[in-house]
Amino acid sequence: MAGKDHLVFVRVVFVNDSVPHCFHGGGGVTAYSMVKALAGRGLDVNVVALASSQHNGNAREKDHIQHLKSELGVGVNILKPSEGPRGRRRWPTFKDQFPSVHQAGALLKRVDDLRPDVLLGYHWAALGAMYNVAGKLKVGIVGDPVHLPELFRREIFKRSKARKSVTRKIRERLLSGWNVKTQERGMVKLLNSCARSGAFAAHHAEDLQRWGAVDCQYFRTPTPDPNATSKRQGPKFKIMHIGHLKGVATIAGLEILADPVLPNLEKVLGHEGFEIHLVGGFFDELPSELRQKLIHAAVKIRGQINPPDEEFLTSHLLLVPTPIELGIRVRIITAFSFGACIVAHRANCKGIPELKDGYNCLLGNDGFELASACLRIYRDPELRRKLEAGSRETYDQFFSITVAGGRVAHVTEEIVGR
Repeated sequence: MAGKDHLVFVRVVFVNDSVPHCFHGGGGVTAYSMVKALAGRGLDVNVVALASSQHNGNAREKDHIQHLKSELGVGVNILKPSEGPRGRRRWPTFKDQFPSVHQAGALLKRVDDLRPDVLLGYHWAALGAMYNVAGKLKVGIVGDPVHLPELFRREIFKRSKARKSVTRKIRERLLSGWNVKTQERGMVKLLNSCARSGAFAAHHAEDLQRWGAVDCQYFRTPTPDPNATSKRQGPKFKIMHIGHLKGVATIAGLEILADPVLPNLEKVLGHEGFEIHLVGGFFDELPSELRQKLIHAAVKIRGQINPPDEEFLTSHLLLVPTPIELGIRVRIITAFSFGACIVAHRANCKGIPELKDGYNCLLGNDGFELASACLRIYRDPELRRKLEAGSRETYDQFFSITVAGGRVAHVTEEIVGR
């Protein structure tokens, strides 16, 4: 591998849907960690964000930009609203299902100005915008397949018995059949337009290869090191659940937390013997039946907390009850970085095969087993400390910015040096 003196001449444009940041959200943390890894290896990095996140209520975007520029030495460019994507994902055509392809012209203008050696795109919007930018080496890494969140959300809607609007019924009809096939073919087309490609979930890398993406590799998700101080758990048993409460994976897990995890814990510990802290915004927008089940004396609705360091340090365990095999939960990787004790549904092993029952976590196949695992942690502090140690060891071995981010940087350097 080339030395650092050589690497500084490798120019990278990192394409993302918004300005990368490390404050909240798995996608933002992953993008930020990739950029930090590239900059830390001495590459000349410029971010091109396809849109301003201020339009999604992110009032801290200026802080993110300033941090990237002053702390990491990274340039930041944001496409104008007039340069945004067009298309409504209604019809089974490639450009309609991947509307960011319409941003190729705007992206090309930035590329011509920045003159990079390689484009690195994170997730489908970035790969769509990069698709028609010719004459540049490209690396594309994605999270979950583009069509899966909506398909899983449809199943949750059925279970919640919520009344669907006419608009939603039409959307579900349009997102089935030929559109799914178009999306699968489109994902393969976007990945195969890159010199190197991969996914941050092991099972999705395998899925995409099976659909036709050539050598789509599993990349471990890099996450910042919080450099956490020692844990400060109090006398009351504290379980943390963290995640965006509008996310389909989080909602699926909350259904299990509400029943049977919560009633089984109460049966053994009593409603005053433990606390479950729900960290994440939009509690009021949960399906009404689920929301009512979670209004409980032992459940503390904390809202969004940035940064969540204190919650990780004061909780006895992180509970991740997500039972669906959709992407990965970056909250698990973050928990590894804190050396946190983790209790998780076994479905999460599909995306994160580094989860090892009894070494860095306890796993359960359903809500009853998850409740039993929580009670094991409650009764056995020595087991908790063993899992905490395994958790941090897993981070150091696989998911640090140096290791996991270093692989992203190495692949980026490698295609330039071919």
